[in-house]
Amino acid sequence: MVPVKAPPKSPGIVRRHPELRWLASALLIGGVIVAVGTSLSGEFRDKPGLRATGPEQLVSEVKQPHAGGYVGTILAKVDLNLPHGVALALAQEVPVGGALLDGSHTMRYWYGGETRQRIAIIEQNAEQDVFRSGDRVLTWDTGTRTFERHVLDGSSRSLPLASTPAALTPPELAQRILAASGSSTTTLRSGDEVAGRSTYELVVQPKSSHSLIGSVHMLIDGDQSVPLAVQIYPRGSSEAAIDVAFTSITFGAPQPRNFTFTPPAGARVRAGTSLSSAMFDTVGSGWLTVAGYRTSRPIAGGISALFGPSMLAVHGSWGSGQVYSRGALSVLVTRKGQILVGAVDPSVLYRTVAH
Repeated sequence: MVPVKAPPKSPGIVRRHPELRWLASALLIGGVIVAVGTSLSGEFRDKPGLRATGPEQLVSEVKQPHAGGYVGTILAKVDLNLPHGVALALAQEVPVGGALLDGSHTMRYWYGGETRQRIAIIEQNAEQDVFRSGDRVLTWDTGTRTFERHVLDGSSRSLPLASTPAALTPPELAQRILAASGSSTTTLRSGDEVAGRSTYELVVQPKSSHSLIGSVHMLIDGDQSVPLAVQIYPRGSSEAAIDVAFTSITFGAPQPRNFTFTPPAGARVRAGTSLSSAMFDTVGSGWLTVAGYRTSRPIAGGISALFGPSMLAVHGSWGSGQVYSRGALSVLVTRKGQILVGAVDPSVLYRTVAH
């Protein structure tokens, strides 16, 4: 686990090019998140204490914004098999939440509606917070006493993908999965208790052999239809690449004061940005979605250097480059400066870059 307060030094490719600070987290976590989709089928076995429903009804309820509010504590465990240098670079260069992409971390989550959320990443010696109120987002790091102000692009109902802590809450992760579409086998059954609450378990398995995802398990509150836990398993593995779950949750509207923050005297400010959901292009659909970004050759070379010897030299009719593929993630960096990421077999990346 990489501490938030004082992460080790890492190659400076991202630091020298600040525009990649958000892109790095968006691509590396988005390669898993945007690549999953669901086409409903299967059956449900009822259980006392849970209202009878089919998968279509439950998915429809999960996709709808929760009418009330809630507060909870979340344990996030992430193992994307990232090389050590990549994990260190993300922890150091992504201002809030970069360390979440490797290891186990605890978060506190306040949900007050579509436009009011707060996430606090609790570490041993520091806390990082993301406050969202309307189209305004403020991040605060107690370790560095640094804050940033951002403006959403107007199309986001929830915190943007670039805000990594938001992407790793069970409700946000489940909604991103269910918002896509793809060829899947879906089973709905009664699930284990999560945070003391009865759940449904929605299990989604891609049919495509080119997807690196073996299955996604979502445990959904039987009364409130709020996802309480999500596990994403690579194909052929019994160990989850992403495992996020509430350890406690209380339903009810949080106090308004939880969504506002005034930086203390002496706090440092970083330059703000406009957080857009269109930070990179996506190609394909469902499980075979690929996220792509075109940059300069030197920057692409720096990204390859972060991966080190874990990247293999490849070439084809599309050109040449280096590829990384482990667990649920593949990354292709071409000599032309293209970066492609997806939870797909590398052959899908080659076909994508060829077109």
